[in-house]
Amino acid sequence: MKRKLMSREGPLRINWKNSLRTRQLTILILFLFVSALFSVFLYYNAIKVAKQSINDKMNSQADFYIDSIDQQVLNIENMMYDLFSSRKLAFLVNPNSTLTDYERRDAILSEQERLISLKNSSLLVKSATLYLPKANLKISNDIVESMTIDDLLFIEKHYSLVNQIMNYEDNKLFMVSTGSPYEKDFKMTEAFFYVELNRDKIIDTLAKFNTIENSGSFLYQQNKDIYIESTKGENFGKDVMQYINENSGHSEAQTLSVDVHNQKFLTVIRKSDYFGMFVQYNPEKEVLRDLQIYKWLVSIYIVLMIFLSISMSAYTEKNIHKPLSKLLRAFSRVEQGDFNSELKLTSNKGNEFSYLYDAFNHMTQEIRNLIEEVYIQKNLTQKAELKQLQSQINPHFLYNSFFSLSRKIKRGDLEIAEEFARHLGVYFRFLNKNNSDDVPLSKEVEHARSYTSIQQTRFYDRIQIQFEKLPEQYNDLLVPRLILQPIIENAFEHALENMEEDGLLNITFVVNEPFLEIHIEDNGQDTDALTPEELNARLENNDSGEVTGILNIHKRLKIYFGERSGLVVRKSSLGGVEVIIKLLQKDHE
Repeated sequence: MKRKLMSREGPLRINWKNSLRTRQLTILILFLFVSALFSVFLYYNAIKVAKQSINDKMNSQADFYIDSIDQQVLNIENMMYDLFSSRKLAFLVNPNSTLTDYERRDAILSEQERLISLKNSSLLVKSATLYLPKANLKISNDIVESMTIDDLLFIEKHYSLVNQIMNYEDNKLFMVSTGSPYEKDFKMTEAFFYVELNRDKIIDTLAKFNTIENSGSFLYQQNKDIYIESTKGENFGKDVMQYINENSGHSEAQTLSVDVHNQKFLTVIRKSDYFGMFVQYNPEKEVLRDLQIYKWLVSIYIVLMIFLSISMSAYTEKNIHKPLSKLLRAFSRVEQGDFNSELKLTSNKGNEFSYLYDAFNHMTQEIRNLIEEVYIQKNLTQKAELKQLQSQINPHFLYNSFFSLSRKIKRGDLEIAEEFARHLGVYFRFLNKNNSDDVPLSKEVEHARSYTSIQQTRFYDRIQIQFEKLPEQYNDLLVPRLILQPIIENAFEHALENMEEDGLLNITFVVNEPFLEIHIEDNGQDTDALTPEELNARLENNDSGEVTGILNIHKRLKIYFGERSGLVVRKSSLGGVEVIIKLLQKDHE
């Protein structure tokens, strides 16, 4: 088909293949195809990344859980063996001992106290009982009584299990020991120790992993028929276990995609020294449910682009491309921050574009003036905020530090006091050294490390601090002052300071090109504090609220390193909050 246009010389024939609309449609269709292909790629890549992220989280949870529960059982096992080293127990098991009634009663109470101590040492222990056949005594954590025929039958029934670490019978999980080499005749044993583990507590710990509908976790050991499970929704545990037995190997750690009843489950497996295997599974459909909306968004995007492409093609047939392109190029330069006087647009046609050009010229001039004013004002404001932040020395920290130093001197801990005083000196010298607004990262880290050393000395019995060494290649990287220590102080103030024991604070450095990331994470459980999602929302909206110090750091990092830098807050794998300081390296800006 050919279109006809009239000219002075007659009709002008334009081949449809060379028409402007055809060329535009060709380019737009190609653009639509590439966009659709790229959108589909991004969708499936997002699913892949989401799966990997979830697998990493599940692996971290599984490792932590197995290490924790195995350590608790190991402690119970060690306490069982320690019980047999008691001298008083040696007198009790001997029927011919010369103990007086008072000494015998004291020995019995002493052993009972040790049983109570074992039971209280872990939530996993339900009961602890010591049988002394030759002394005709049965000592448990809550009663002392003479042995009966049933007790002897109980010992005989379970005596063959003393060489096994963990036993499961009649829906009970227990450990037994005689404290001596195995004798074939149970009647030769002098002592028989029976510890029953709390199956309900173990199920409660497993339930914490089940946060998604139809998810679950279980412990199982096939040769001992151990199977302890906790689920949320429909129970797929035994089907998952059967699939693993039939399809997986026997490595200690695995990550699988398990297909059960036409459902796929993201599954992690870890080996336990005492319980056999730990398995956690989450339904892939539920995990990725939020990503399904992107499939519809891609379809809507493609349809919308087709409609807009046709509309634009019909409109741009008119002769407006040159002035419009000129205006768009000027806008592009403005977007890139180019406000030079050479950007001024001129037009002698006296049409609508002349009005647009005049308005554009006026706008760029006003923006240039505003930028100069805002830049100066923001620079002064940031300096003032930094000075204010430097001057805000926490009086409680100051008092507590000097009281701690005083106590150490009074106790004669002079070396520790000297080290403590040195850290205080480094800390306050940094705060009062105001000759520069930025410092090498090594100095900023040294200041933060001094602060953590002071706090470690104060809370040595309650909080453990792991402060990783800064990679040497970043020692001279210039950063704004006071970006690390206030975040660590915030972790102590809102998460760790009120913990009575087992507090954890980790500071690590991660090179994630093009960023250097500083991770500050804790295991605090401050229920009054804002959630990571709320903190991130306030940082993005510049809403200070109760996070003025953190918002100050976030804004200064964005001004100094660019909009891609700043703070990110998320849930920590330790159970508390993790703050990530993202520093964009200058050569990647």
